[in-house]
Amino acid sequence: MVRPGAGTVNARGGGPGAAGGWVVVALGSNLGDRAAHLEGARRGLFAGGFRWTLASPVEETAPLPGSTPGQGPYLNQLLAARRAEVALDPAALLALGQALERAAGRRRADQSRWGPRTLDVDIVLFGELVIDAPGLVVPHPRFVARPFVVGPLLRWWPGLRHPRTGVLLAAGGSV
Repeated sequence: MVRPGAGTVNARGGGPGAAGGWVVVALGSNLGDRAAHLEGARRGLFAGGFRWTLASPVEETAPLPGSTPGQGPYLNQLLAARRAEVALDPAALLALGQALERAAGRRRADQSRWGPRTLDVDIVLFGELVIDAPGLVVPHPRFVARPFVVGPLLRWWPGLRHPRTGVLLAAGGSV
């Protein structure tokens, strides 16, 4: 069930870069009950102060090139909330995402960076903020190489520009 904000893939207007902006989070899972892990993350994010109103369809994707060999496909989804509806700063949203990952059984110390995981919660965009802090980089440094992220972003906000570079996003994944 994808409900809390009654999101739609075809929503338009007020995207990142517009007044108020949006906060975008990516979810992924390729271990255990993948759909249940995503549902738990959606509910936990909403309850924790990330009041998302847009949700992309859940999409099954192959692991990215360079990932640990032999892992299964991922379920991925993008969620977006108007920045004014997010009761968290970027560090608190990161902490909430990591708490949800732990609750789903993810143990970062036991995993390779590109290995399988029960749940991955990534901050893709936080309005127009650019953050380079230990443990927190926004926008996500590799989001343009992920079609399951760029596709929904461009459907929601066709003229979206990368907050760090100012370059118009393209479906081909280069900025």
